[in-house]
Formats: sequence, structure tokens, C-alpha cells
Amino acid sequence: MQKSLGGGTVQAGLFGMRADIYPERDRSAGATDRYSDLGLDASYQRTLDNSDVFSLNGRVLRETQTLATSQALGLSDNRRNTLTDLRADASYYWRNRYGVTLQAFDTWGSADPTLYTGRTGKPDSSGLSLQLDGTLFGGADSPMGPRFNMRAGVQYTMYDRFDGARSNYDGAGGKASDNNTLRVFTWFAY
Repeated sequence: MQKSLGGGTVQAGLFGMRADIYPERDRSAGATDRYSDLGLDASYQRTLDNSDVFSLNGRVLRETQTLATSQALGLSDNRRNTLTDLRADASYYWRNRYGVTLQAFDTWGSADPTLYTGRTGKPDSSGLSLQLDGTLFGGADSPMGPRFNMRAGVQYTMYDRFDGARSNYDGAGGKASDNNTLRVFTWFAY
């Protein structure tokens, strides 16, 4: 669904997936685990008079796991688990070329010490991600024209909770922030 609102565009939608998967590709049990995902996403985007672009995005995903085969193989304690993933971000692009994006994320779900082997046995993780990027090629004035696009950027992800804890998540003194990640990237599209 898409509608105009406040000089911009609002979009909302549903998405889902259902998959039957052999645990660790092991077909010896003759059965599969079932994963069912259902999600909702929404966004708002507005192009300003000077060609700057502002956008807000949000997503919530609920996953139901039926792990009868994994449980029989000793890979999971629970026959049924759930996961919920919530993400929201805001971005601003100057002249639709250079941008900054801030994202918050939070994932939580059923405790299952065999499936999630950390000290807490939980998949719970949350934090923030900051991204700076630029579209080096792709504008009308680009040396290769508007059809060849190249973007480069840097992203830093900061965890305030990882595998269910802020500190000692692994039983060996590990802090959630030990999983912070710096990523430098580029992509091309034609």
C-alpha cells in the first residue's frame, strides 16, 4: 500500500515465508524443521525542494520455529521456539548523493540453551548502527552516465546486548560491545 502524506510518500506492507529445512542438512531423520515468518514493514520518504531526501523505515518480524527434528537430533531443547525482530531507521541524503543513516535494532525470543549456546541460552540482541555513504557514480552528471551506479560507505554497529546479556554473555567474560563491527563497503548496479 502506498499513499501521499505531508509532501512525501507512506508505504506499508506485509511479508512472510514458510520453509521446511533439514537441520544442518542432515536428512538421516527423514523429517524437517518448519520456520514460519510473518512481518510488517512501513516507510515514509520525502524529497525536499533542494533534492535532499529524508526517510523513516520500520519493520517487525515474528518467526515461529517448529524444531521437532532438531530436538530429536539433540540440536534443540525446545520443540517450538519464537523469535521477534524489531528494526527502525532514519536517513538523510544531501542532494540525494551523500547520506547518513541511524538504525536501532532489537531481537528477542525463546530461551533454548542447546540452540543458543551462550551463557543465557537466549537469542536476545540489541543495539545501534550508524552508516555514512555516498553515491559516487549514478547521477546525470556522472562520467559513466546515470545507468552505472556505485555507492561506497562505512558502517559501525554497536551492541548493548548480545546473546541475552550485556556482559559475560558467553560465560568467559565477553561483553556485548566485543561484537561491535566496523564495515567498509561498496556496491555497483547497472
